[in-house]
Amino acid sequence: MAFIVNLTTKEKIYLLSQHLLGRHPLCDTVINYPNISRKHAVINWLEGMWRIEDVSLNGVVINGVKMPSNASFILSKGDILQFADYENSLWQVDDLTPPQSMLIPESEGASLILLDKFMVLPSEASPEISLYQSQQGQWLCESLDGVAQLKNQDVVGCRGLYWRFIEENADINKTQASEYQLHVAASKICLQFSVSQNEEHVHLTVQIPGYELNLGERNHHYLMLLLARKLEEDRTSGLAQAESGWLSREALMDMLKISEHHLNILIYRFRKQVLEATPETLLLPQLIDKRKKHIRISNANIAIFGGFVAKEAISSSLSHH
Repeated sequence: MAFIVNLTTKEKIYLLSQHLLGRHPLCDTVINYPNISRKHAVINWLEGMWRIEDVSLNGVVINGVKMPSNASFILSKGDILQFADYENSLWQVDDLTPPQSMLIPESEGASLILLDKFMVLPSEASPEISLYQSQQGQWLCESLDGVAQLKNQDVVGCRGLYWRFIEENADINKTQASEYQLHVAASKICLQFSVSQNEEHVHLTVQIPGYELNLGERNHHYLMLLLARKLEEDRTSGLAQAESGWLSREALMDMLKISEHHLNILIYRFRKQVLEATPETLLLPQLIDKRKKHIRISNANIAIFGGFVAKEAISSSLSHH
């Protein structure tokens, strides 16, 4: 994500794909100084490069040289920008990477967040809201209320911390992703569980045509095992796919003897583990589906080896919920 740094105050500005600087309160970056024009300069991402355009009365200086009026200039790393003669407006170009979707703080105590594949709010230690991209490139927001597509300028947050969603170059990102990533449907994925007799150890492997993700043994794999058994049970009973595999959060918390906070952490850890293990050349769907107060494994294939919990015991436990 491109940014410039003020050489005096060390303030850092992350650049939007069209970033307006000036004295007007609606500018993306407000520089409140008399010689700064209401709309002073625009920095644009255009044709794979960052350009600055002077739209002011008092000028823009680059590396000590004043720009011609209404001219544009291609930025390079290390360039020094000055707006009018404001002595505290010396800014150094420190990064020129392409624009990136982000969350801009809307409340005190929130920090700017650059979005990359999968994020949780308010923190990894307390994951209540998940943000991730669909296979079609849209950013989705998932909470206890379900899943919703994020739109530019939407506000998201919880626990008194809120951010404004800024989507950058959505069309470019979708095109680039489709060029080098293989989209894998959930129906092409097999979750293979190897379970010890006492069920204290659950080894999970994700089988994809041409790939194998060995996820090893983790605490959160037992949660996935419970969801897998419920999905298989519903399929065997002939339940429609749309209704198969759903377990209430209350039932899972009771079966695992954990709190809702701990359940959220297990779900987050599984998703993060799969994401980190997946090659960049693959684009997998989310393997956990959510709807209000219920979760399930998505439409994947299941193979379970070992374990001692009988189907009747599972059904009995679930019947109370």
